[in-house]
Amino acid sequence: MCGIPGFSRGGKTLLTDLASCPSLGATAKQPQPNPLLDNIEGMVITGRTRDRLKVLLVSDDNQNAVQMTRFFYLRVSLPVSLRISLRDRT
Repeated sequence: MCGIPGFSRGGKTLLTDLASCPSLGATAKQPQPNPLLDNIEGMVITGRTRDRLKVLLVSDDNQNAVQMTRFFYLRVSLPVSLRISLRDRT
């Protein structure tokens, strides 16, 4: 990633914390603060509006009996600073 013309590394902004999301009845096979917490291995932005992102996360069970494969579909409200920069790019 270094030395590639036109490439620049973006910053990081925490958009959500799965530990604070409601579990909505989800269960886990191992003790954890929130049953949604697991080994998230993939993420894709599936759409956006001016002030929100649609994000799909995936965790897999790693062929481990105490883990579960899950897909998380989130709608994330963007901070004002990111709303402006995303709108300017379209």
